[in-house]
Amino acid sequence: MNSPTHHVVTWVEDDALQARHFCDDDCRDAWDDER
Repeated sequence: MNSPTHHVVTWVEDDALQARHFCDDDCRDAWDDER
């Protein structure tokens, strides 16, 4: 998780914190979500 290419997206959904981890920019770009 301490990699410079690692990304985390967080958001609140239904009053709960959600998080999604990505290993690199390509993985993040492939995630088809508006967050």
